Amino acid sequence: MHFSSGINRPPYEAYDAFLQITSGCSHRKCVFCSFYNDAKFRISPLEEVEEDIKEMASSPYKNYDRIYLQGADPFIASYDYLMKVADMIYKYLPNVKSIGGYARIDNLRNKSVSQLRTLAKRGFKNFYFGNESGDDFILKRMNKGYKAEDVIKNLRKLDEAGMPYIMNFLGGLGGHNYGDSHAVKSAEVINQLNPVMVYASELTLFPETPLSEELNTGKFEEATEEERYKEQIIPAYSYFARLPPMYLGRVRAARRMASPMRFCSRRTGTATRHRCIPIRVPPMSSPACARISSTATGASKFFHAVVAKEPPALGCGRTQTSSSP
Repeated sequence: MHFSSGINRPPYEAYDAFLQITSGCSHRKCVFCSFYNDAKFRISPLEEVEEDIKEMASSPYKNYDRIYLQGADPFIASYDYLMKVADMIYKYLPNVKSIGGYARIDNLRNKSVSQLRTLAKRGFKNFYFGNESGDDFILKRMNKGYKAEDVIKNLRKLDEAGMPYIMNFLGGLGGHNYGDSHAVKSAEVINQLNPVMVYASELTLFPETPLSEELNTGKFEEATEEERYKEQIIPAYSYFARLPPMYLGRVRAARRMASPMRFCSRRTGTATRHRCIPIRVPPMSSPACARISSTATGASKFFHAVVAKEPPALGCGRTQTSSSP
């Protein structure tokens, strides 16, 4: 198997099979990231990809139902290339039902809605788009290579094509005293789109990144834990304000709903916490409000002290808080 940077994947993709079709990152300029600095960007030759798929098919653990493509943004590959990869996957691994991977917003520029619709029918779904923020100041400062309007424009192509996708919110990215704008503007972007999940992760500064150097020289100051927590709640409100009244702590009932949307939170670093609440989003035109259960946050006192006093006016209805389980 060819893996230039090891295996990178979200926690919920742990049981997938992994196939490299690109190496490195096509952008490689984000000031907070060093994940793919050890590999030069390239798209793998189809002969190399087929060789790896055959090796996977010869494994005793070959009954995979999902392939998670490796590389920082394998979705940058052309429509024709991705269709050929799908043909080879289904030829040698007939149990596979879907194909995903990481993606950048600008990976969608070289694909039409019609092509995306065909890719969706071919099994491409739930690609993880690292949009990180909806705040143009942060996107520019972190050198993401696009603006909030580009996020909306390109991901709407996926909505129109019927291809499910995942968005990312990177808490702490704005640094100290810039969390509210980061969270609110991100929520405003998210509310114009229809992802199946928003994966909320937290900024971890690695020593080899430019942002870490800015921290050492005083040009960047990390957000406090309280600021990070509040950042996570604001986008959550924007989602939950679409829902009929319900207690989010009742996860079992939510899991029985069809077509769930999930808001996930994960703190990276030495300690890792992961919580994921599946929810169903009704049509945006329907009257809705949400009742947020403080028990669902796992931090009741902190929730009421920091967040419940100033619930943000986001979403399509009013937002309530509750201390009930």
